[in-house]
Amino acid sequence: MWQLFEADTANELWTKVVESLLGDAGVITQPSRCGTTREILHAVLTLRQPRERWVTVRRPALNPAFAIAEVFWILEGRSDARFLSYFNRSFTRHVGTATHLHGAYGKRLRTHFNIDQLSHAYDTLRLNPNSRQVVLQIWDAGSDLPNEGGQPRDSDIPCNTQSILKIRNSKLEWLQVIRSNDVFLGLPHNLIQFTML
Repeated sequence: MWQLFEADTANELWTKVVESLLGDAGVITQPSRCGTTREILHAVLTLRQPRERWVTVRRPALNPAFAIAEVFWILEGRSDARFLSYFNRSFTRHVGTATHLHGAYGKRLRTHFNIDQLSHAYDTLRLNPNSRQVVLQIWDAGSDLPNEGGQPRDSDIPCNTQSILKIRNSKLEWLQVIRSNDVFLGLPHNLIQFTML
């Protein structure tokens, strides 16, 4: 069963998801590497006003310098952890201590597959706004699927797996596919990242 969440602002959207997770309807408890989680399967989130991208109701508040730095880091196609750690000292607790991140979105989108997917997507939609073939790939089955023993290959496996871009009514429609998302840490940053891209 699909659970639909729709709002004009990121604050409203995030609040609806949090309230749903705190309830019992459609929520599953699931063990994870970080302890027991509460999970909503088949969730669809729609942010109607993508420029209203900041979740300001979360406490503690988001670190705006880190959020903006992360967008530029993605756009530059980087994978180095040092840059982001400068803006967020607890960053390595969530992604590990490697000097370069295995699942860095920027590297995946700009160079990992030997194509600059962002530039190619831009050119395609500029020249052919009716295209339905602009799919940006982040997930790499060869390096992201669990190992033969079923264990993660790395502590930084991408949560966002692909983006599907279309122009409709002269506006960019960005569909983000996410295999797993932390409503407290990941979702507020993903809203900023992908609406900025």
